[in-house]
Amino acid sequence: MILLIIFRLFVVTLFVYLSWRALREDYQINDLLLYLWSTLFMVIVGGRIAYGITHLGVWDSWWQWLLVWRIAGMAYWGSVVAVIGWTLYFCSSKKWRFYVLAEEITPFVVFLMSGMIWTDWIWGGRSFALLGWGLLTLLVLLLALLVKNRYRSFIWYPSGKKGFLFWWVLFTFGVVACGWLYYLGFDMIWIGLMVGLSLTSAGGMFILGDTFKHLSFITGRKKK
Repeated sequence: MILLIIFRLFVVTLFVYLSWRALREDYQINDLLLYLWSTLFMVIVGGRIAYGITHLGVWDSWWQWLLVWRIAGMAYWGSVVAVIGWTLYFCSSKKWRFYVLAEEITPFVVFLMSGMIWTDWIWGGRSFALLGWGLLTLLVLLLALLVKNRYRSFIWYPSGKKGFLFWWVLFTFGVVACGWLYYLGFDMIWIGLMVGLSLTSAGGMFILGDTFKHLSFITGRKKK
């Protein structure tokens, strides 16, 4: 248990430090630190609520939901939903541009989620399913880092606007999650949700990239 707490504190501290280092020049320090620490809180809240919803009756009483350090149970899809919703709200309240922030913070959030999953795997029984999710998050993180400084040169993303990385991570995760959920034998509703996530994210990339307004890469003719 002590090693679990130490490792998770290390992951959390690294997330805050790397995010702060990347964003400190663009935002006020106090606001930035408030956002980062509150995001960590939303990871826990969202993950616990989602776990409770998908595992009804898992806790004998409501207060056990609070004992996250003693009673296991996190559904990280809920963490992702909570973080996205919180980021939208925070950006609106502080007059920050969502896509600009999402562009920079997304890889660090994926790193955080991956670290949490790996701690669950190491100290939570080393299940095959968790091992797969851990490897998939590392794959998504690797794909994000590969395109981070290259996507502006993609011929199908002519606008070059920030925010691509946000949609790219959701798209790649949706694609790989479809295959893994199918392999694990999950209900088709979950696979359908991942297909919907992938299609929505692809649409987000095309809309943000003004792809449909610049069809020269298809027709071979320069737009007038």
